[in-house]
Amino acid sequence: MASVLLSAVSFWRKGHALGFAAACIWFFENWFNIARYMADARKLELPLVGGGDHDWNTIFTRWEVLRYDTRIAAAVRLIGWIGIAATCAWIIWRSRQDRRRSAVEADVVGAV
Repeated sequence: MASVLLSAVSFWRKGHALGFAAACIWFFENWFNIARYMADARKLELPLVGGGDHDWNTIFTRWEVLRYDTRIAAAVRLIGWIGIAATCAWIIWRSRQDRRRSAVEADVVGAV
């Protein structure tokens, strides 16, 4: 996820709104996969890449919240959806602002 955040920062600094939005959507899409593994913390049914212990089972057990694994996963999934929706809303807003700015600039150039 660090590479996704670095991509987002790079696009933001360069002023590439669509690239930034795509990186943000990519970032929040990852939350769905994280939530899937969180929800599996008690069942331990999903295959683990590289084998070993189930990280979320270990973490949730240490934090004494294992019994809430599906609720936590649902909250993480919701954050993912909210992040994607907010990014889409931002890009729509940004697009409208850009159109208004272009229209104003065209009016100014036309008036000269």
